[in-house]
Amino acid sequence: MTHHVNPGNTSRIEQAFWEFHREHPWVYRELVRLSRELIRRGYDRFGIATVYEVCRWRSMMDELPGQGFKLNNNYRAYYARLMMQRESDLRGAFVTRRLGVPSHVV
Repeated sequence: MTHHVNPGNTSRIEQAFWEFHREHPWVYRELVRLSRELIRRGYDRFGIATVYEVCRWRSMMDELPGQGFKLNNNYRAYYARLMMQRESDLRGAFVTRRLGVPSHVV
C-alpha cells in the first residue's frame, strides 16, 4: 500500500517517486544509512541534498546497485519526508519546505 507523503495532493511527481521507490528500494536504504551516519557524528539537522548527492556519487562510482538510472532531484523532498515518517531516529532531521510551493514564497 502506498502512503502519500503529501496527503490530499498526489501529483505526477509523487506518483513517479513511488514507482521509482518500488523499483529501487536500495536508494531508500542507502539514504537512511547515510543519514544515520551523520546523526552518529553529531549532526541533528541537515538537508536531504547532502545525503542525496553522496548516494548519487556512490551509484555513479559503481559502489551501489542500479547502474543506468538517475536520481531525480524532484524526489529528494519525498525521500526526506518518507524517512522522517518511517524512521523514528530521523524525525526532524531534515529541513523541509511545503511541497509544491516555490522556495521564494516559503
